[in-house]
Amino acid sequence: MTKRKKVQKERFLNVVLLDDVRGVGNRGEIKKVKPGFLQFLEREKKAMQVTPENLHQIEQMKLIAEKNVENNKKRAEGWQQKILEHPYEAHLVVGEMGEVFSSIGKNDIEAYLKGIGIEVQKNDIELEHSIRELGTYEILIHLGYGLSAILKIITSAVTGK
Repeated sequence: MTKRKKVQKERFLNVVLLDDVRGVGNRGEIKKVKPGFLQFLEREKKAMQVTPENLHQIEQMKLIAEKNVENNKKRAEGWQQKILEHPYEAHLVVGEMGEVFSSIGKNDIEAYLKGIGIEVQKNDIELEHSIRELGTYEILIHLGYGLSAILKIITSAVTGK
């Protein structure tokens, strides 16, 4: 007689994602995953198992997330207005013959925006190359939530060596 091997059915568990997980889903979604993957996600604090006991907690988390999205969108709308009201007046170091010795790049723009209370990343600033000439420029700033604003940059000369 030969012994039969027990075939174990793979079972899946329902989880709610606490963060975006590539290849699985976005924050707040309920997905089915294998137990080993659930353990990994729980260790990384990216998911938790859905049980009858924590359904209320999950609903509360969804409500809080929706409020956060609304608040962040309102904040971005405020930033949009602030950018329009505050042009960036920058100084470029210019030599005696009119040659420019300095430039304005994404780091400078990011620092200026941070100084007036606007939090953006460098990749949110659309600037192909550094500004190395005197004049007026309009730079697109992405604020998230489908919002963007145009920052007006006015450069002026400062003599230096």
